[in-house]
Amino acid sequence: MPYGQWWRRHRRAFWQHFRPDAVLGYQQAQCQIARRFLRALLQDPSELVEHIQYTALGSLMKVIYDIDVVGETDFKTYSSVLRSVQEGVGEVFQPGSSLIEYFPVLRWLPSFLPGGSYVRRASKWRSSAYHLREEPFVRAQKTFQSVSSVAFLHRLLKRVAASASESAALVSEETEIAENVAAVSLSGTLPVTYSLLQAFFLAMSQHPDVVKKAQEELDSVVGNNRLPDFGDQDKLVYLTAIVKETLRWHVVVPFGVPHCTTRDDELRGYYIPANTVLLPNIWACLHDPEAYEDPEDFRPERFIRDGKLDPSVRDPSAFAFGFGRRRVVCPGRHFAEAALFINIASVLHVFDIGPPLDGAGKPIKIQYKMTNGFLSYASTSESYVGMANSPRYDRYPEDCRCSIVPRSAQAERLIREAQ
Repeated sequence: MPYGQWWRRHRRAFWQHFRPDAVLGYQQAQCQIARRFLRALLQDPSELVEHIQYTALGSLMKVIYDIDVVGETDFKTYSSVLRSVQEGVGEVFQPGSSLIEYFPVLRWLPSFLPGGSYVRRASKWRSSAYHLREEPFVRAQKTFQSVSSVAFLHRLLKRVAASASESAALVSEETEIAENVAAVSLSGTLPVTYSLLQAFFLAMSQHPDVVKKAQEELDSVVGNNRLPDFGDQDKLVYLTAIVKETLRWHVVVPFGVPHCTTRDDELRGYYIPANTVLLPNIWACLHDPEAYEDPEDFRPERFIRDGKLDPSVRDPSAFAFGFGRRRVVCPGRHFAEAALFINIASVLHVFDIGPPLDGAGKPIKIQYKMTNGFLSYASTSESYVGMANSPRYDRYPEDCRCSIVPRSAQAERLIREAQ
């Protein structure tokens, strides 16, 4: 979509429902999904990656469409569609991955002829993108007038209904904007939450001292008779620092999203002509040794001074979620940060996390090693096996196994009784 009025209308609709005060309305749903995540981990911690995927997908489907992803059929259907869409995005982002880049006429080649494999794959990706855009939207359309919901699509649809008296063209445009924004919200925010949560578990399995400090803070602030919620966030300084360090240590989009200059510009003596494609090196910004001492180390303490968050330390959120005009970054930033906080706080409050164990009960040392791609997230689940060597948008730790056990009988009781 080119930058212009049509793009701005989409951006405005997105921002209105994902700005900081709007995200507050999604906290109850995020808490409920986080508690469901705890129960899944308690039942079968060996399926960590799938539980994370389920949690990330479930919270977004609820907040966007008011759809509860509670059955295996829904989960597998949406996961498969999203996987296909992400595969297509990865192919597009991979320079030189297709001969069509060099010979555009090949796009008209019949798919059954030799060399038509890209056309066949593109047809599959197009079908998946259409399904992702249409199916949940139609489900939400059927209920938005009869159900009281915080889902932002319901509010967009009510705005569409309110414009019905103006013109059919406006209704059609507003409906298309609502449909597009909902689909982009899902496909854009899901991989970020999914990636960061997996990186968190990997980091905790390697840093038992961080787990212990966070649990001491949680015990002091929350106690052992309830689970943490968003009302505790201001007092959970060390845990908030863990969120920041996760964003810094594991850069989800190392080179950001490509931008294009709209006019000639100059930066520190470098002439940048109009229509230049720019790739911001976000990874370098968040691993700059001048800003972060020993940047390869996972060290939440770097963000704390005198028991409070240190405002003089470069905030990873200013880089991790991209760049834009007037410092406007990814509109889903606040939702992703909230999801990261409530899941990290909930997990550390009731679980001990450590390295995985071998058959003899001895710890297995897991290296933080990434596959190639533009977007980072761990993937050891069946959903993504076999895609690691294909051109793709995502990049992830090759192994994020860990041991996850309840801290106590009381912690297990909290998990089972959580609503």
